[in-house]
This record gives sequence, structure tokens and C-alpha cells, in this order.
Amino acid sequence: MSAPESDFEDAAAVLVLSPRDVGAKACADLLERTPGGLDRLLIVAISDDPAAWETRLDDRPALDGTAVSYVDVRTLRHGDDDGPTPVETVRSPADLNALGTAINDVLSDAAAAGERVGLCVYSISEMLAFVDRELVFKLLHTVGARLRREDHVAYFHLDGDTGDEELETLFSHLSDAVVSIDDHGMTVSPGYYAVAPEDDDLPPE
Repeated sequence: MSAPESDFEDAAAVLVLSPRDVGAKACADLLERTPGGLDRLLIVAISDDPAAWETRLDDRPALDGTAVSYVDVRTLRHGDDDGPTPVETVRSPADLNALGTAINDVLSDAAAAGERVGLCVYSISEMLAFVDRELVFKLLHTVGARLRREDHVAYFHLDGDTGDEELETLFSHLSDAVVSIDDHGMTVSPGYYAVAPEDDDLPPE
């Protein structure tokens, strides 16, 4: 990837649009390049299991010494209990209450330890096979609001090969920046939060 960090250095939430087969690597690359550094990674593993993520995160100098927590969201793709720790397990992607609780538990522990967290949700596309898009959006919007308050950062992956512009627009409303990756490289465009009007420009209630 070649876009400079300055293109999204102030982003608290980034929507990552890429083909699914390169999405996990793209998210790992972005976590490694997060401006200001990270004390803890929080990987919400839906399309891949934590063991695959542990291998993916190895040998990344910028992440040496960075703690990693996993929320393992079980699908038919994986069900093996072997893997790295610590791992919180959510038995179904449809159980959004359990998923939200697991994420909040890690964020609360990080807050108590004074840690800055980098969250990766890989992948929204997999969640949408089990849950209505509006419910997924609501969960991630709530998570994103907490991340903003506590100076963390999130990378939300969505399969960019679907061609579903309505879906991409919906989830861009979670984000300050949208990173698009295809055969031509990487481009960065503003998300909804980056172009939101100032309070003074809002119409009166």
C-alpha cells in the first residue's frame, strides 16, 4: 500500500474496502501503520480465526510488544478451540449483544490500563450473512462512538468486490476515511464524519 498516513492520520474509524482475499492483510498493514502507535490490538475475527491472525501479525516490527486480544466470532468456517489467548468467544455472528459485550469488556480493561486500542473487524461482509445490515450498523456505530471518546482507532472491513454502492455508502457513515484497495493500488477518500457540518452550520431544531 502506498497512500501516506497523513491521508487518514486523524481518523478514528476507517472503512476498508478491498477484495476479501486481501482484506485481512490490508487491515493488518493499517494497524501497523496507525499514526501515534497502539498499545493493544483488538481483533474481531469472523472470516478468519485467531490462529490465522496470530500468524498474520508475526514479524511486523511496528507491532513488536503490542498486546493482542481476540473476539472469536464462530461461523461454519471454524470451530477449533486451539489458538492464541486471550480470546473471548461469541458463538454466533447473530448474537450482537454478546459481541458488543465482548468488545466493551476489552475496551474497559484497556481503559483501566491506560492503553490505546486498534480495533479490526474482519469482516462486516461475513456478519451480513447472518444479521440485517441496519443492526450491524447500529452495533458498529455504538462501538465507534466509544472509540472516538477514548482516542482509539477502528478499521472496519467490507468486501469491495460486491459492487453494492448502497452498502458501501451506509458503512462509510461510520468512518472518517474510506480506504479502497484494488488492482491499481490504494486510494483514500473522506467518510461521513470527515465531511459532517460544524454545529454552527446545522439547521435549527
